Amino acid sequence: MTAEPSERRSISLSLALVAAAIATAACQMPRWAAMAAQSEQRSRAVPAAQQEVIEDGKDIIDGMTVDARGTLYVSSRREDRVYVMSAGARRSEFIREVVRSDDPLKRVNLIIPHALSADGQGNIYVADHSNDDHGCIRYPRIKKITPDGTVTRLAHADAAMEYQSITDQYINIAAIASDRAGQLYVQGDDDTYKISGTGKRIRLPVPGSAHKHAPGTLGLSRSMATHPDGGVVVAHSQHGVYRITPDERAVPVATHGGDCSLAAPDAPGGSMCAGGANTACRAAVNVTRAVSCKISAVAVDARGRIFLTDNTRILQVDTDGKMSTYFRFDNTGLLPRQNRPVQYDLTEMALGPRGEIYVATDMTIYKITPGESSRRR
Repeated sequence: MTAEPSERRSISLSLALVAAAIATAACQMPRWAAMAAQSEQRSRAVPAAQQEVIEDGKDIIDGMTVDARGTLYVSSRREDRVYVMSAGARRSEFIREVVRSDDPLKRVNLIIPHALSADGQGNIYVADHSNDDHGCIRYPRIKKITPDGTVTRLAHADAAMEYQSITDQYINIAAIASDRAGQLYVQGDDDTYKISGTGKRIRLPVPGSAHKHAPGTLGLSRSMATHPDGGVVVAHSQHGVYRITPDERAVPVATHGGDCSLAAPDAPGGSMCAGGANTACRAAVNVTRAVSCKISAVAVDARGRIFLTDNTRILQVDTDGKMSTYFRFDNTGLLPRQNRPVQYDLTEMALGPRGEIYVATDMTIYKITPGESSRRR
């Protein structure tokens, strides 16, 4: 059946309109793609984190932690106190209970508080040296401070910190960590320990072979934080950054994308062997290795992301191992307002529940508030 001329004209017009629409769409596709890309880029943009000074020049900061409510606590050996940082960044005394006693060591319940940690129940744990003298040796203690400020001694921790035998090692507590269930971990100069509920001190492994000196570091730095999946993450200038798993294995934190390495630095002498530079294995092998990060503090958020201080910047290690610079202080460096203008390393770090990061030098506390889209969930 042959179409009438008017019908043919209508069909031709419809086809022309369709062709024009297709041509217009093809012309607009690059523009739409560009607009979509710009929209996605805007949605992914991370507002710049904000830096503020919480405290400067008040006193030496020996320990720092944040409880589940977001309250910041700091400890002072010199003043024998634990302080709470209240609204307006004002320091107020959290605990210093005075009792009547002829023994000066028993007049207060904290004598030399330093390392701090918080569990998920609002309790604060403090490493302290206030205890009875045993000859010329004073055993460090771990004490628990409940949210109402009551200080209690932990019998199982006290037993674990005593000498187990005449040849036992004296533990100088450098860091402590407590998980949500109250499980305690203690870090000494060289080793990390788990404190059992029966009063035993369990030495935990380290990855690879230990050596005495780490290149590029000044002194021995060590830090520790609990992991939400169990165990702890340890940063040690001799052993690198590694995780102690719940089954008590030492697993190095593997990373990619960073400009420095979290692995344990090579032993002195350039040897790649556990036996030292004079052994017959791969001694004096010329290999190119990444510069070692200079880690002084570690923290882990609820998602398992690891945050580390490297000189005067904060590194972030995602759960897939990708490492990046989370925050870098500006070109003026970490300049204390009341102290000499010296650029200090960040030695303490604590994470708040709303994504805030607290870092500290010897006498200055900084708060890093992330942009809205970069807040940790």
